[in-house]
Amino acid sequence: MEAGTRAPIAGLVCRRGKYLEIDPLFQPGTSLLVTREGVKPRPGDLVLYTYSHGRRGKVLEVIGEKGRLPDVLQALLHDRLIQRGFDSRVLAEAGEVATREQQVDARRVDLRDLFTFTVDPQEAQDFDDALSFRPSTYGVTVFVHIADVSYYVSEGGAIDREALRRGTSVYVPGGVEPMLPPLLSAGVCSLQPGVERKAVTVEMELDDAARVKKVQFYRSLIRSDRRLDYEELEEIFQGDSAPDPELAPDRGPVADPELAAVLALARPLARTIRRNRFARGSLRVVSSEPEFQWGEPGEVTAAFPAEDLESHGFIEDYMILANEQVASYLEREHVPTVYRVHEPPDPLQVDHLLDLLAGLYLPTP
Repeated sequence: MEAGTRAPIAGLVCRRGKYLEIDPLFQPGTSLLVTREGVKPRPGDLVLYTYSHGRRGKVLEVIGEKGRLPDVLQALLHDRLIQRGFDSRVLAEAGEVATREQQVDARRVDLRDLFTFTVDPQEAQDFDDALSFRPSTYGVTVFVHIADVSYYVSEGGAIDREALRRGTSVYVPGGVEPMLPPLLSAGVCSLQPGVERKAVTVEMELDDAARVKKVQFYRSLIRSDRRLDYEELEEIFQGDSAPDPELAPDRGPVADPELAAVLALARPLARTIRRNRFARGSLRVVSSEPEFQWGEPGEVTAAFPAEDLESHGFIEDYMILANEQVASYLEREHVPTVYRVHEPPDPLQVDHLLDLLAGLYLPTP
């Protein structure tokens, strides 16, 4: 098979006797001798390679060293993804459509006067949803803002076709391969604080029992006032002190009267929303994912299970509520839409699972 007829593979270069060989790192396969063509690696290098003639592999690129976790994670992304980065057509279109940010859209509802905030992981670079709250006749009006990506991405264009091929952004600790070019995903489509952004808003009026009395859907113009992370919001919920403003100058003081006012409306309402959802039979899915503490250079200094924070549930409650209202509207208006339906499990796999559980003396239905 000629070099280049297969997608590049991530591998580790090893010296065996007087020869350099490449072992595939993330997929099964045999060792290959390093060809004289291509990049010249050293033992211990993480590389991208492809099959050459015979039992040989051609090194296309040296990614880094086997002892550096960031290099290993980058190798994983290269190995698992068809393409890293975006081709010139997609980047050119992104540069062109990003200029639409400056265009005035008179049909949008101007919500820039609303106090608006985002809540995301500390390391997040793209902020695709935001929240606003204000008192209303019924109780509280909730605004869920979603970045209006469709304003920039035209159906059938180069960006749209590439996003369809990718399907999603792919994350690893400390890195991401985005579905959209960074000029969009971390730029004009990111609801960053202090800048005007085009969004799609779900406006819901809720009473004290968290029943939705009125709902509207429209395109909007917003400006986020605060960028919070989950840990910071949890500190506010727990009454902890603000972080040092010199260490987090973009956050401002936690003792923000506007933020305190909207959270006083939103926090008890979120609890009622969740209680209602569980009463309707919503699944309570509990899982534990690891979180890593990073040192230098790219070393994991600690690992611990992620806490299930109230701040996580707070955001989840309002996002689910908005999704429910959109789904109800589409169903009510008989709008053709896409449902995510999971196929029934394989009966043989179910039998295997029951055998495993029985071996652990765990009761099953």
